[in-house]
Amino acid sequence: MNSEFLQLKQKYTITKVNAIMRYYPSEKYEIRFRNGKIKTAGTVLEDKKTHFKTFIFSNYWIQALLSHELDNLIKHECAHAISDMCGHGNRFIKICKKLKCSKKWQTSRTENINVYSSMLKKR
Repeated sequence: MNSEFLQLKQKYTITKVNAIMRYYPSEKYEIRFRNGKIKTAGTVLEDKKTHFKTFIFSNYWIQALLSHELDNLIKHECAHAISDMCGHGNRFIKICKKLKCSKKWQTSRTENINVYSSMLKKR
C-alpha cells in the first residue's frame, strides 16, 4: 500500500476524531493505528480505572473505505467513546444520530459499505 496515502488517511482520521471529540472535553483519549488485523475496522478500548479511551483504527480499512464510509466509521467509534462503551444499544444509536452517522453504521455489523476495490486484499 502507498505510505503517503496511508499518512493522509491517518491525518484525516485524527482530525475528524478530534473535531468530534472536542465537544466532549471530559473524554480523554488517544488515537492509534494498527496493521494486520482486517476483520475489525475500528475499536475503542477503555481503561476501567481511569476511563481513558484508546481509538484503534485499522490501516487496511482506513485506506480501503471511501471517504463517506470512513467518516461513518469515525462517527461510529466516537459514538462508542461518548456513550460510555455501552455497546450498540439505544444510547449508542441516539449519539450516532446526533453525530449524523449513517443508519447502516448504527449497528454492530455493517454491510454494503463502499470501498476502493483495488485496495482490498485478494482472498
